[in-house]
Amino acid sequence: MYFAIYAAYDTWKATTETKRLFTIDFNRAWQQKKHRDSRQGKKACSLVLHEDIKLKLDELAKTRKVTLSQLVEQLIEKEHRLKDS
Repeated sequence: MYFAIYAAYDTWKATTETKRLFTIDFNRAWQQKKHRDSRQGKKACSLVLHEDIKLKLDELAKTRKVTLSQLVEQLIEKEHRLKDS
């Protein structure tokens, strides 16, 4: 398969610029696929917050030396444990 792909690429009747752009697009798509695959078990979540709340969230994350997503996960887990108690 590997050699078949290279043979098709080498015999492709296209300009050097077209091949270069194809290679760039292909590499970007591959990097995006690897990134998506690494996020298995995670779900994207988009929130709109008031500016002052977002600043507080950023400050908390910086103080605790965690990312925003880690901080939100920690806060949710803590509240969920309190609810179950």
